[in-house]
Amino acid sequence: MGRYLPAIAGLILALATVVATAAASDLSLAAALRLALQERFPLPYTVAANPSLPEAALQQFYLERDDEPAWFTPAGLVPEAAILTDRLSAAADEGLCPEVYLLPEIEELQKYAADAQRHRLLEDQHRLARLDLLLSEAFLTYAAHLIHGRVDPAAVHGDWQANLRQVDLAGLLEFALAEERMETILDDLVPPHPGYRDLRRALADYRRISALGGWETLPAGATLRPGDFDPRVPALRLRLVQSGDLGEEAGTETLYDGTTAASLRNFQRRHGLPADGVLGPSTLEELNRPVEERIRQLEVNLERWRWLPKTLGNRYLQVNIADLTLSAVDNGHTVLSMPVVVGNAYRQTPVFSASLQYLIFAPFWHVPPTIFRVDKLPRLRTDPDYLEKHHFEVVTADGRQSLLPLEGIDWKEVRAESFPGVLRQAPGPWNPLGRVKFIFPNPFAVYLHDTPDRHLFAAEVRTFSSGCIRVERPLDLARVLLQEQRQWDRARLLAAMEADEPRRIDLVRPWPIHILYFTAWADEEGRVNFRRDLYWRDLALEEALAPVTAPRMEPAPPLPDLPERTPQPPSVFQVQR
Repeated sequence: MGRYLPAIAGLILALATVVATAAASDLSLAAALRLALQERFPLPYTVAANPSLPEAALQQFYLERDDEPAWFTPAGLVPEAAILTDRLSAAADEGLCPEVYLLPEIEELQKYAADAQRHRLLEDQHRLARLDLLLSEAFLTYAAHLIHGRVDPAAVHGDWQANLRQVDLAGLLEFALAEERMETILDDLVPPHPGYRDLRRALADYRRISALGGWETLPAGATLRPGDFDPRVPALRLRLVQSGDLGEEAGTETLYDGTTAASLRNFQRRHGLPADGVLGPSTLEELNRPVEERIRQLEVNLERWRWLPKTLGNRYLQVNIADLTLSAVDNGHTVLSMPVVVGNAYRQTPVFSASLQYLIFAPFWHVPPTIFRVDKLPRLRTDPDYLEKHHFEVVTADGRQSLLPLEGIDWKEVRAESFPGVLRQAPGPWNPLGRVKFIFPNPFAVYLHDTPDRHLFAAEVRTFSSGCIRVERPLDLARVLLQEQRQWDRARLLAAMEADEPRRIDLVRPWPIHILYFTAWADEEGRVNFRRDLYWRDLALEEALAPVTAPRMEPAPPLPDLPERTPQPPSVFQVQR
Protein backbone atom coordinates (compact mmCIF):
# COMPACT_ATOMS: atom_id res chain seq x y z
CA MET A 1 0.00 0.00 0.00
CA GLY A 2 2.87 2.36 0.86
CA ARG A 3 4.12 2.44 -2.72
CA TYR A 4 0.81 3.97 -3.82
CA LEU A 5 0.88 6.77 -1.28
CA PRO A 6 2.76 9.31 -3.49
CA ALA A 7 0.31 8.76 -6.35
CA ILE A 8 -2.68 9.06 -4.01
CA ALA A 9 -1.23 12.25 -2.49
CA GLY A 10 -0.75 13.78 -5.94
CA LEU A 11 -4.31 12.91 -6.91
CA ILE A 12 -5.69 14.42 -3.70
CA LEU A 13 -3.68 17.63 -4.30
CA ALA A 14 -4.96 17.86 -7.84
CA LEU A 15 -8.55 17.29 -6.73
CA ALA A 16 -8.19 19.89 -3.96
CA THR A 17 -6.79 22.41 -6.44
CA VAL A 18 -9.67 21.83 -8.83
CA VAL A 19 -12.32 22.04 -6.11
CA ALA A 20 -10.73 25.18 -4.62
CA THR A 21 -10.77 26.97 -7.95
CA ALA A 22 -14.09 25.67 -9.19
CA ALA A 23 -16.16 28.40 -7.56
CA ALA A 24 -13.81 31.11 -8.75
CA SER A 25 -13.83 29.65 -12.26
CA ASP A 26 -17.62 29.93 -12.40
CA LEU A 27 -17.06 33.66 -12.87
CA SER A 28 -15.78 35.10 -16.09
CA LEU A 29 -12.63 37.19 -15.90
CA ALA A 30 -14.65 40.30 -16.75
CA ALA A 31 -17.10 39.61 -13.91
CA ALA A 32 -14.26 39.03 -11.46
CA LEU A 33 -12.64 42.28 -12.58
CA ARG A 34 -15.88 44.17 -12.02
CA LEU A 35 -16.04 42.84 -8.49
CA ALA A 36 -12.44 43.92 -7.87
CA LEU A 37 -13.15 47.38 -9.26
CA GLN A 38 -16.28 47.76 -7.17
CA GLU A 39 -14.24 46.91 -4.09
CA ARG A 40 -11.55 49.39 -5.08
CA PHE A 41 -13.94 52.15 -6.20
CA PRO A 42 -17.28 51.73 -4.41
CA LEU A 43 -20.28 52.61 -6.58
CA PRO A 44 -21.32 55.10 -7.69
CA TYR A 45 -17.94 56.40 -8.77
CA THR A 46 -16.92 59.16 -11.10
CA VAL A 47 -13.61 59.99 -12.71
CA ALA A 48 -11.48 62.38 -10.67
CA ALA A 49 -10.53 65.73 -12.15
CA ASN A 50 -6.80 65.19 -12.77
CA PRO A 51 -6.03 62.40 -15.28
CA SER A 52 -2.30 62.82 -14.55
CA LEU A 53 -2.73 61.19 -11.13
CA PRO A 54 -2.42 57.38 -11.16
CA GLU A 55 -5.47 56.73 -8.95
CA ALA A 56 -7.73 58.89 -11.11
CA ALA A 57 -6.25 57.42 -14.29
CA LEU A 58 -6.85 53.84 -13.10
CA GLN A 59 -10.50 54.63 -12.49
CA GLN A 60 -10.82 56.38 -15.84
CA PHE A 61 -9.03 53.58 -17.72
CA TYR A 62 -11.48 50.84 -16.71
CA LEU A 63 -14.51 53.12 -16.89
CA GLU A 64 -13.76 53.92 -20.52
CA ARG A 65 -13.37 50.24 -21.42
CA ASP A 66 -16.55 49.14 -19.56
CA ASP A 67 -14.50 47.29 -16.94
CA GLU A 68 -13.23 44.81 -19.53
CA PRO A 69 -9.83 43.15 -18.85
CA ALA A 70 -6.92 44.92 -20.52
CA TRP A 71 -4.03 42.48 -20.20
CA PHE A 72 -5.62 39.16 -21.19
CA THR A 73 -6.77 37.55 -24.44
CA PRO A 74 -8.19 34.02 -24.80
CA ALA A 75 -4.60 32.88 -25.30
CA GLY A 76 -3.48 34.33 -21.96
CA LEU A 77 -1.44 37.37 -20.91
CA VAL A 78 -0.52 39.78 -23.69
CA PRO A 79 3.25 40.19 -24.41
CA GLU A 80 3.10 43.78 -23.14
CA ALA A 81 2.76 42.42 -19.59
CA ALA A 82 6.24 40.87 -19.74
CA ILE A 83 7.67 44.07 -21.25
CA LEU A 84 6.21 46.14 -18.41
CA THR A 85 7.41 43.69 -15.75
CA ASP A 86 10.94 43.74 -17.16
CA ARG A 87 10.93 47.53 -17.09
CA LEU A 88 9.64 47.62 -13.53
CA SER A 89 12.40 45.21 -12.52
CA ALA A 90 14.89 47.78 -13.82
CA ALA A 91 13.21 50.77 -12.10
CA ALA A 92 16.25 51.10 -9.83
CA ASP A 93 18.22 52.23 -12.91
CA GLU A 94 16.09 55.40 -12.82
CA GLY A 95 16.68 55.86 -9.09
CA LEU A 96 13.22 54.41 -8.35
CA CYS A 97 12.18 51.44 -6.22
CA PRO A 98 10.59 48.40 -7.99
CA GLU A 99 8.60 47.45 -4.89
CA VAL A 100 6.66 50.72 -5.12
CA TYR A 101 5.09 49.34 -8.31
CA LEU A 102 3.82 46.16 -6.60
CA LEU A 103 6.34 44.09 -8.53
CA PRO A 104 6.65 41.15 -6.09
CA GLU A 105 2.92 40.43 -6.20
CA ILE A 106 2.72 40.99 -9.96
CA GLU A 107 5.49 38.46 -10.52
CA GLU A 108 3.81 35.99 -8.15
CA LEU A 109 0.50 36.27 -9.98
CA GLN A 110 2.19 36.05 -13.38
CA LYS A 111 3.84 32.82 -12.24
CA TYR A 112 0.47 31.52 -11.08
CA ALA A 113 -1.14 32.32 -14.46
CA ALA A 114 1.74 30.71 -16.37
CA ASP A 115 1.75 27.59 -14.16
CA ALA A 116 -2.02 27.20 -14.38
CA GLN A 117 -1.88 27.45 -18.16
CA ARG A 118 1.08 25.10 -18.44
CA HIS A 119 -0.53 22.49 -16.19
CA ARG A 120 -3.97 23.07 -17.76
CA LEU A 121 -5.52 23.84 -14.39
CA LEU A 122 -8.75 25.74 -13.93
CA GLU A 123 -7.79 29.34 -13.23
CA ASP A 124 -8.93 31.41 -10.29
CA GLN A 125 -10.50 34.34 -12.09
CA HIS A 126 -10.21 36.53 -9.01
CA ARG A 127 -6.44 36.19 -9.17
CA LEU A 128 -6.33 36.93 -12.87
CA ALA A 129 -8.56 39.97 -12.34
CA ARG A 130 -6.25 41.16 -9.59
CA LEU A 131 -3.28 40.72 -11.91
CA ASP A 132 -5.02 42.76 -14.61
CA LEU A 133 -5.71 45.52 -12.11
CA LEU A 134 -2.19 45.46 -10.66
CA LEU A 135 -0.54 45.64 -14.10
CA SER A 136 -2.64 48.67 -14.98
CA GLU A 137 -1.91 50.34 -11.66
CA ALA A 138 1.81 49.62 -11.98
CA PHE A 139 1.98 51.10 -15.50
CA LEU A 140 0.04 54.22 -14.52
CA THR A 141 2.08 54.79 -11.36
CA TYR A 142 5.44 54.17 -13.04
CA ALA A 143 4.49 56.38 -15.99
CA ALA A 144 3.38 59.18 -13.66
CA HIS A 145 6.65 58.99 -11.76
CA LEU A 146 8.69 59.20 -14.97
CA ILE A 147 6.60 62.08 -16.28
CA HIS A 148 6.53 64.37 -13.24
CA GLY A 149 8.35 62.63 -10.42
CA ARG A 150 7.38 60.36 -7.58
CA VAL A 151 7.19 63.19 -5.03
CA ASP A 152 5.21 66.41 -5.37
CA PRO A 153 7.93 69.08 -5.07
CA ALA A 154 5.59 71.37 -3.15
CA ALA A 155 5.25 68.67 -0.48
CA VAL A 156 8.95 68.88 0.43
CA HIS A 157 9.90 72.39 -0.73
CA GLY A 158 7.24 75.02 -0.14
CA ASP A 159 8.92 77.52 -2.49
CA TRP A 160 9.60 75.01 -5.31
CA GLN A 161 7.39 75.79 -8.29
CA ALA A 162 7.96 73.16 -10.97
CA ASN A 163 6.15 73.13 -14.32
CA LEU A 164 5.01 69.52 -14.06
CA ARG A 165 4.09 67.79 -17.30
CA GLN A 166 0.42 66.84 -17.65
CA VAL A 167 -0.45 63.64 -19.55
CA ASP A 168 -3.60 61.59 -20.08
CA LEU A 169 -2.25 58.47 -18.39
CA ALA A 170 -5.33 56.32 -19.11
CA GLY A 171 -5.19 57.19 -22.80
CA LEU A 172 -1.49 56.45 -22.82
CA LEU A 173 -2.02 52.96 -21.39
CA GLU A 174 -4.86 52.24 -23.81
CA PHE A 175 -2.66 53.27 -26.73
CA ALA A 176 0.31 51.22 -25.53
CA LEU A 177 -1.83 48.08 -25.29
CA ALA A 178 -3.97 48.58 -28.40
CA GLU A 179 -1.01 49.42 -30.64
CA GLU A 180 1.41 47.01 -28.94
CA ARG A 181 3.79 49.90 -28.31
CA MET A 182 4.59 49.29 -24.64
CA GLU A 183 8.37 49.40 -25.01
CA THR A 184 8.33 52.52 -27.17
CA ILE A 185 5.94 54.34 -24.85
CA LEU A 186 8.02 53.53 -21.77
CA ASP A 187 11.18 54.69 -23.54
CA ASP A 188 9.51 57.97 -24.47
CA LEU A 189 8.45 58.66 -20.89
CA VAL A 190 12.02 58.79 -19.58
CA PRO A 191 13.17 62.43 -19.28
CA PRO A 192 15.06 63.24 -22.49
CA HIS A 193 17.57 65.64 -20.97
CA PRO A 194 21.25 64.72 -21.45
CA GLY A 195 21.76 65.72 -17.81
CA TYR A 196 19.29 63.05 -16.71
CA ARG A 197 20.96 60.35 -18.83
CA ASP A 198 24.39 61.29 -17.51
CA LEU A 199 23.21 61.10 -13.90
CA ARG A 200 21.64 57.72 -14.60
CA ARG A 201 24.97 56.43 -15.92
CA ALA A 202 26.73 57.88 -12.88
CA LEU A 203 24.26 56.09 -10.62
CA ALA A 204 25.12 52.76 -12.26
CA ASP A 205 28.85 53.50 -11.87
CA TYR A 206 28.58 54.36 -8.18
CA ARG A 207 26.44 51.31 -7.51
CA ARG A 208 29.17 49.16 -9.08
CA ILE A 209 31.69 50.79 -6.75
CA SER A 210 29.40 50.04 -3.81
CA ALA A 211 28.97 46.41 -4.90
CA LEU A 212 32.76 46.04 -4.87
CA GLY A 213 32.92 47.28 -1.28
CA GLY A 214 33.13 51.06 -1.78
CA TRP A 215 36.29 52.96 -0.94
CA GLU A 216 38.42 52.97 2.17
CA THR A 217 38.41 55.94 4.54
CA LEU A 218 41.59 57.97 4.26
CA PRO A 219 43.12 58.65 7.69
CA ALA A 220 43.54 62.21 8.93
CA GLY A 221 46.99 63.72 8.93
CA ALA A 222 49.02 66.79 8.15
CA THR A 223 48.05 68.90 5.15
CA LEU A 224 49.52 67.24 2.06
CA ARG A 225 51.06 69.34 -0.72
CA PRO A 226 52.68 68.33 -4.01
CA GLY A 227 56.23 67.13 -3.42
CA ASP A 228 55.51 65.86 0.12
CA PHE A 229 56.09 62.29 1.22
CA ASP A 230 53.24 60.67 3.14
CA PRO A 231 52.26 57.03 3.79
CA ARG A 232 48.67 57.93 2.79
CA VAL A 233 49.60 58.68 -0.83
CA PRO A 234 49.05 55.11 -2.17
CA ALA A 235 45.59 55.03 -0.55
CA LEU A 236 44.85 58.48 -2.01
CA ARG A 237 45.81 57.25 -5.48
CA LEU A 238 43.54 54.22 -5.13
CA ARG A 239 40.67 56.44 -4.01
CA LEU A 240 41.13 58.71 -7.03
CA VAL A 241 41.26 55.69 -9.37
CA GLN A 242 37.98 54.38 -7.94
CA SER A 243 36.16 57.66 -8.60
CA GLY A 244 37.65 57.99 -12.10
CA ASP A 245 39.81 61.03 -11.31
CA LEU A 246 43.08 59.14 -11.82
CA GLY A 247 43.36 56.97 -14.89
CA GLU A 248 46.44 54.95 -14.06
CA GLU A 249 47.12 52.11 -11.69
CA ALA A 250 47.62 53.10 -8.08
CA GLY A 251 51.27 52.73 -7.16
CA THR A 252 52.93 52.19 -3.81
CA GLU A 253 55.23 55.26 -3.86
CA THR A 254 54.71 57.65 -0.98
CA LEU A 255 55.72 60.74 -3.00
CA TYR A 256 52.78 63.03 -3.67
CA ASP A 257 53.72 63.57 -7.32
CA GLY A 258 52.39 65.94 -9.96
CA THR A 259 50.12 63.37 -11.63
CA THR A 260 48.36 62.57 -8.38
CA ALA A 261 48.07 66.28 -7.54
CA ALA A 262 46.49 66.98 -10.95
CA SER A 263 43.99 64.19 -10.32
CA LEU A 264 43.16 65.61 -6.90
CA ARG A 265 42.58 69.03 -8.49
CA ASN A 266 40.11 67.37 -10.86
CA PHE A 267 38.35 65.81 -7.86
CA GLN A 268 38.25 69.20 -6.13
CA ARG A 269 36.72 70.89 -9.17
CA ARG A 270 34.03 68.20 -9.35
CA HIS A 271 33.16 68.83 -5.71
CA GLY A 272 33.17 72.63 -5.73
CA LEU A 273 36.41 72.95 -3.76
CA PRO A 274 39.35 75.27 -4.50
CA ALA A 275 41.36 73.31 -7.08
CA ASP A 276 44.77 73.79 -5.45
CA GLY A 277 45.86 70.14 -5.29
CA VAL A 278 46.29 70.42 -1.52
CA LEU A 279 44.84 67.64 0.62
CA GLY A 280 43.42 69.53 3.59
CA PRO A 281 40.45 68.97 5.91
CA SER A 282 37.72 70.04 3.43
CA THR A 283 39.04 67.86 0.61
CA LEU A 284 39.58 64.94 2.98
CA GLU A 285 35.98 65.26 4.17
CA GLU A 286 34.67 65.01 0.60
CA LEU A 287 36.98 62.09 -0.23
CA ASN A 288 35.69 60.19 2.80
CA ARG A 289 31.98 60.58 2.13
CA PRO A 290 30.66 57.00 1.73
CA VAL A 291 29.73 55.88 -1.77
CA GLU A 292 26.24 55.08 -0.45
CA GLU A 293 25.79 58.77 0.37
CA ARG A 294 26.71 59.68 -3.19
CA ILE A 295 24.23 57.09 -4.49
CA ARG A 296 21.43 58.66 -2.48
CA GLN A 297 22.50 62.09 -3.72
CA LEU A 298 22.28 60.89 -7.32
CA GLU A 299 18.83 59.36 -6.75
CA VAL A 300 17.55 62.59 -5.21
CA ASN A 301 18.76 64.68 -8.14
CA LEU A 302 17.33 62.27 -10.72
CA GLU A 303 13.97 63.00 -9.09
CA ARG A 304 14.57 66.74 -9.53
CA TRP A 305 15.12 66.20 -13.25
CA ARG A 306 11.72 64.51 -13.44
CA TRP A 307 10.14 67.70 -12.09
CA LEU A 308 11.36 69.73 -15.05
CA PRO A 309 9.55 70.33 -18.35
CA LYS A 310 10.44 68.03 -21.23
CA THR A 311 12.52 70.79 -22.79
CA LEU A 312 14.29 73.73 -21.15
CA GLY A 313 14.41 75.60 -24.45
CA ASN A 314 16.91 75.88 -27.31
CA ARG A 315 18.52 78.69 -25.38
CA TYR A 316 18.02 79.52 -21.75
CA LEU A 317 19.58 80.80 -18.55
CA GLN A 318 20.07 78.42 -15.66
CA VAL A 319 20.98 79.26 -12.10
CA ASN A 320 22.04 76.31 -9.98
CA ILE A 321 21.59 77.55 -6.43
CA ALA A 322 23.63 74.72 -4.90
CA ASP A 323 26.52 75.38 -7.31
CA LEU A 324 26.25 79.19 -6.91
CA THR A 325 26.59 79.53 -10.66
CA LEU A 326 24.67 81.05 -13.57
CA SER A 327 24.98 79.57 -17.07
CA ALA A 328 23.71 80.71 -20.45
CA VAL A 329 23.03 77.75 -22.73
CA ASP A 330 22.54 78.00 -26.48
CA ASN A 331 21.76 74.86 -28.53
CA GLY A 332 23.10 72.59 -25.84
CA HIS A 333 26.37 74.47 -25.31
CA THR A 334 27.25 76.70 -22.38
CA VAL A 335 28.19 80.08 -23.86
CA LEU A 336 28.59 81.93 -20.56
CA SER A 337 29.12 80.91 -16.95
CA MET A 338 29.72 83.00 -13.85
CA PRO A 339 29.54 82.89 -10.05
CA VAL A 340 26.46 84.25 -8.31
CA VAL A 341 25.40 85.19 -4.80
CA VAL A 342 22.12 83.59 -3.64
CA GLY A 343 19.78 83.84 -0.68
CA ASN A 344 20.87 83.03 2.84
CA ALA A 345 19.47 80.21 4.96
CA TYR A 346 16.63 82.40 6.28
CA ARG A 347 15.71 83.98 2.93
CA GLN A 348 16.37 81.19 0.52
CA THR A 349 16.27 81.72 -3.22
CA PRO A 350 13.19 79.87 -4.52
CA VAL A 351 13.13 77.34 -7.36
CA PHE A 352 10.99 78.16 -10.40
CA SER A 353 11.03 78.82 -14.14
CA ALA A 354 10.14 82.11 -15.78
CA SER A 355 10.84 84.26 -18.84
CA LEU A 356 13.50 86.97 -18.72
CA GLN A 357 11.83 89.84 -20.59
CA TYR A 358 13.72 93.08 -19.99
CA LEU A 359 16.70 94.82 -18.41
CA ILE A 360 16.77 98.04 -16.41
CA PHE A 361 20.02 99.98 -16.60
CA ALA A 362 20.91 102.39 -13.77
CA PRO A 363 18.03 101.13 -11.64
CA PHE A 364 16.50 102.68 -8.56
CA TRP A 365 16.55 100.61 -5.38
CA HIS A 366 13.25 100.56 -3.52
CA VAL A 367 13.87 99.64 0.10
CA PRO A 368 11.81 96.58 1.08
CA PRO A 369 9.44 97.03 4.07
CA THR A 370 11.44 94.71 6.34
CA ILE A 371 14.72 96.50 5.69
CA PHE A 372 12.99 99.85 6.15
CA ARG A 373 11.62 98.80 9.55
CA VAL A 374 14.70 97.00 10.87
CA ASP A 375 17.58 98.98 9.38
CA LYS A 376 16.69 102.31 7.79
CA LEU A 377 14.10 103.74 10.17
CA PRO A 378 16.33 103.42 13.28
CA ARG A 379 19.10 105.24 11.38
CA LEU A 380 16.76 108.02 10.27
CA ARG A 381 15.67 108.57 13.89
CA THR A 382 19.27 109.19 14.96
CA ASP A 383 20.51 110.97 11.83
CA PRO A 384 18.04 113.27 10.02
CA ASP A 385 20.57 113.78 7.20
CA TYR A 386 20.86 110.06 6.49
CA LEU A 387 18.66 110.28 3.36
CA GLU A 388 20.74 112.98 1.72
CA LYS A 389 24.07 111.39 2.65
CA HIS A 390 23.08 108.09 1.06
CA HIS A 391 21.15 109.37 -1.99
CA PHE A 392 17.68 108.38 -0.80
CA GLU A 393 14.37 110.06 -1.51
CA VAL A 394 10.82 109.30 -0.46
CA VAL A 395 8.21 108.47 -3.14
CA THR A 396 4.59 107.44 -3.04
CA ALA A 397 3.87 103.73 -2.76
CA ASP A 398 1.59 103.72 -5.82
CA GLY A 399 2.67 103.12 -9.39
CA ARG A 400 3.33 106.83 -10.05
CA GLN A 401 6.12 107.02 -7.45
CA SER A 402 5.72 110.76 -7.03
CA LEU A 403 8.27 112.51 -4.83
CA LEU A 404 7.08 113.28 -1.30
CA PRO A 405 8.35 116.42 0.50
CA LEU A 406 10.65 115.67 3.41
CA GLU A 407 9.82 118.87 5.26
CA GLY A 408 7.71 118.28 8.30
CA ILE A 409 8.54 114.57 8.67
CA ASP A 410 9.47 113.82 12.27
CA TRP A 411 11.28 110.51 11.89
CA LYS A 412 11.14 109.88 15.62
CA GLU A 413 7.34 109.71 15.36
CA VAL A 414 7.18 107.66 12.15
CA ARG A 415 5.93 104.09 12.41
CA ALA A 416 6.92 101.64 9.69
CA GLU A 417 3.45 100.10 9.36
CA SER A 418 1.76 103.48 8.78
CA PHE A 419 4.45 105.24 6.72
CA PRO A 420 2.75 106.46 3.52
CA GLY A 421 5.79 106.32 1.24
CA VAL A 422 8.71 104.21 0.09
CA LEU A 423 12.42 104.93 0.34
CA ARG A 424 14.08 104.98 -3.09
CA GLN A 425 17.83 105.15 -3.65
CA ALA A 426 19.18 106.88 -6.75
CA PRO A 427 21.31 105.06 -9.36
CA GLY A 428 25.04 105.12 -8.74
CA PRO A 429 27.96 103.15 -7.30
CA TRP A 430 26.28 103.20 -3.87
CA ASN A 431 23.15 101.43 -5.13
CA PRO A 432 22.95 97.77 -3.92
CA LEU A 433 21.46 96.73 -7.28
CA GLY A 434 24.56 97.92 -9.05
CA ARG A 435 24.33 99.18 -12.60
CA VAL A 436 21.71 96.84 -14.10
CA LYS A 437 19.02 94.39 -13.12
CA PHE A 438 17.44 91.62 -15.18
CA ILE A 439 13.70 91.13 -14.81
CA PHE A 440 11.67 87.93 -15.22
CA PRO A 441 8.23 88.51 -13.64
CA ASN A 442 7.47 85.96 -10.93
CA PRO A 443 5.44 85.69 -7.72
CA PHE A 444 8.58 85.80 -5.56
CA ALA A 445 9.80 89.25 -6.76
CA VAL A 446 13.20 87.65 -7.45
CA TYR A 447 15.51 89.01 -10.15
CA LEU A 448 19.17 89.04 -11.21
CA HIS A 449 21.22 92.14 -10.56
CA ASP A 450 24.67 93.65 -10.38
CA THR A 451 26.20 94.56 -7.01
CA PRO A 452 28.83 97.01 -5.75
CA ASP A 453 30.02 94.38 -3.25
CA ARG A 454 32.46 92.68 -5.62
CA HIS A 455 34.42 91.05 -2.81
CA LEU A 456 31.55 88.63 -2.11
CA PHE A 457 32.34 86.63 -5.25
CA ALA A 458 35.67 85.56 -3.77
CA ALA A 459 33.86 83.63 -1.02
CA GLU A 460 33.56 79.86 -1.39
CA VAL A 461 29.99 79.82 -0.03
CA ARG A 462 28.08 82.83 -1.38
CA THR A 463 24.76 82.86 0.47
CA PHE A 464 24.51 86.55 1.35
CA SER A 465 21.38 87.89 -0.36
CA SER A 466 17.75 88.13 0.72
CA GLY A 467 16.60 85.89 -2.13
CA CYS A 468 17.57 87.77 -5.27
CA ILE A 469 20.58 86.66 -7.30
CA ARG A 470 23.67 88.85 -7.71
CA VAL A 471 25.76 88.17 -10.81
CA GLU A 472 29.51 88.66 -11.06
CA ARG A 473 29.72 89.87 -14.69
CA PRO A 474 26.54 91.80 -15.52
CA LEU A 475 28.02 93.40 -18.65
CA ASP A 476 28.81 90.02 -20.19
CA LEU A 477 25.32 88.75 -19.35
CA ALA A 478 23.71 91.84 -20.89
CA ARG A 479 25.74 91.35 -24.09
CA VAL A 480 24.55 87.74 -24.42
CA LEU A 481 20.92 88.66 -23.83
CA LEU A 482 21.02 91.60 -26.27
CA GLN A 483 23.12 89.94 -28.95
CA GLU A 484 20.22 90.06 -31.45
CA GLN A 485 19.74 93.79 -30.81
CA ARG A 486 22.96 94.84 -32.45
CA GLN A 487 22.65 98.52 -31.64
CA TRP A 488 23.55 97.58 -28.07
CA ASP A 489 27.31 97.28 -28.43
CA ARG A 490 29.73 97.33 -25.50
CA ALA A 491 30.17 101.12 -25.49
CA ARG A 492 26.44 101.78 -25.47
CA LEU A 493 25.87 99.23 -22.71
CA LEU A 494 28.53 100.85 -20.53
CA ALA A 495 27.01 104.28 -21.12
CA ALA A 496 23.56 103.02 -20.08
CA MET A 497 25.02 101.47 -16.95
CA GLU A 498 26.71 104.70 -15.91
CA ALA A 499 23.66 106.89 -16.57
CA ASP A 500 21.91 108.94 -13.88
CA GLU A 501 18.39 107.84 -14.85
CA PRO A 502 16.95 104.33 -15.23
CA ARG A 503 16.34 102.95 -18.72
CA ARG A 504 14.32 99.86 -19.59
CA ILE A 505 15.27 97.71 -22.59
CA ASP A 506 12.87 94.96 -23.66
CA LEU A 507 14.30 91.82 -25.25
CA VAL A 508 13.17 91.11 -28.79
CA ARG A 509 13.12 87.42 -27.85
CA PRO A 510 12.77 86.72 -24.12
CA TRP A 511 15.01 84.04 -22.63
CA PRO A 512 13.61 81.21 -20.51
CA ILE A 513 15.28 81.18 -17.12
CA HIS A 514 15.33 78.22 -14.74
CA ILE A 515 16.28 78.73 -11.11
CA LEU A 516 17.20 75.18 -10.03
CA TYR A 517 18.73 73.32 -7.12
CA PHE A 518 21.01 70.41 -8.10
CA THR A 519 23.54 68.97 -5.67
CA ALA A 520 24.65 66.40 -8.25
CA TRP A 521 24.86 66.77 -12.01
CA ALA A 522 27.09 65.95 -14.97
CA ASP A 523 28.97 68.64 -16.88
CA GLU A 524 29.24 68.85 -20.67
CA GLU A 525 32.09 66.32 -20.62
CA GLY A 526 29.90 63.86 -18.71
CA ARG A 527 31.85 64.21 -15.43
CA VAL A 528 29.64 63.93 -12.37
CA ASN A 529 29.78 66.85 -9.95
CA PHE A 530 28.65 67.01 -6.32
CA ARG A 531 27.92 70.02 -4.12
CA ARG A 532 27.05 70.65 -0.50
CA ASP A 533 23.35 70.78 0.32
CA LEU A 534 23.25 74.50 1.19
CA TYR A 535 19.56 74.60 2.14
CA TRP A 536 19.27 71.05 3.54
CA ARG A 537 16.85 70.13 0.78
CA ASP A 538 18.32 66.73 -0.07
CA LEU A 539 17.41 65.26 3.30
CA ALA A 540 13.72 66.20 3.05
CA LEU A 541 13.48 64.78 -0.46
CA GLU A 542 15.37 61.62 0.46
CA GLU A 543 12.88 60.96 3.27
CA ALA A 544 9.94 61.56 0.93
CA LEU A 545 11.41 59.12 -1.60
CA ALA A 546 11.74 56.33 0.97
CA PRO A 547 9.86 53.39 -0.56
CA VAL A 548 6.31 52.73 0.55
CA THR A 549 5.87 49.13 -0.46
CA ALA A 550 2.50 48.28 1.09
CA PRO A 551 -0.03 47.63 -1.69
CA ARG A 552 -3.35 49.41 -1.55
CA MET A 553 -5.28 46.15 -1.96
CA GLU A 554 -5.23 43.08 0.23
CA PRO A 555 -2.45 40.66 -0.71
CA ALA A 556 -3.35 37.56 -2.70
CA PRO A 557 -3.69 34.27 -0.77
CA PRO A 558 -0.66 31.96 -0.92
CA LEU A 559 -0.42 29.79 -4.01
CA PRO A 560 -0.66 26.01 -3.63
CA ASP A 561 2.36 23.95 -4.65
CA LEU A 562 1.77 22.59 -8.12
CA PRO A 563 2.79 19.00 -8.98
CA GLU A 564 5.64 18.56 -11.40
CA ARG A 565 3.49 16.46 -13.75
CA THR A 566 0.12 17.54 -15.05
CA PRO A 567 -2.61 15.87 -12.96
CA GLN A 568 -5.50 14.19 -14.77
CA PRO A 569 -8.51 14.48 -12.44
CA PRO A 570 -11.67 12.50 -13.22
CA SER A 571 -14.03 14.25 -15.59
CA VAL A 572 -16.69 14.46 -12.88
CA PHE A 573 -14.70 17.25 -11.30
CA GLN A 574 -14.34 19.26 -14.51
CA VAL A 575 -16.22 22.53 -14.17
CA GLN A 576 -17.97 23.90 -17.23
CA ARG A 577 -17.67 27.59 -17.90
